[in-house]
Amino acid sequence: MKKALIIIGVVVLIAVLGGGFWWWQNSIISKQQTANSKRIEDLRKELESLKKTAKQETKNEEKETVTTNVLEDWQTYTNSTFGFSLTFPTPWEGYKVKEAQGKYIYFELPTTDPNFTDTSSTQDAGYVSMFAISVYTKAEWNAMTAEERQMEGEVITETTDYVYSWGQSQSGSDDTSARRADSESIIKTFKLK
Repeated sequence: MKKALIIIGVVVLIAVLGGGFWWWQNSIISKQQTANSKRIEDLRKELESLKKTAKQETKNEEKETVTTNVLEDWQTYTNSTFGFSLTFPTPWEGYKVKEAQGKYIYFELPTTDPNFTDTSSTQDAGYVSMFAISVYTKAEWNAMTAEERQMEGEVITETTDYVYSWGQSQSGSDDTSARRADSESIIKTFKLK
């Protein structure tokens, strides 16, 4: 009888120890799975951030590939407030820059078209607004993004302080329509100072 009790005690002890070991191993595995899941999610976020950065760097590199011989006769505009420059082709001689609301920079060409009558507040009489660069603080950009507002134009680049975007004007005159195609080439010359 004593032997039977000892055997039962040993079996119960082995069962308790085995159950405790099994519980301990499962808790370690569970903690590792939770840590691994968090690490995987962090890596996914980091990968998305790297993809976005790589895409932006590729865009910037494409802009820098404009050949210098094409730019020889071009004139440079520098904006010291927001620290950037653009280069304009010779046919844009006489262009005018107009700033509005502290963040919009309009680029206008003179027109001699007698039928052109757009008198929007963003352009002066006798001028046609060809495109605009908008400069937003990161806080403004993030607020617009959070509100899912329609963004104005296409992002050119961003820094730690600003997001630079551009958009082509919807109006135009007959004598400046050929210059509209120059806008993208001009934007490709965008450089931060």
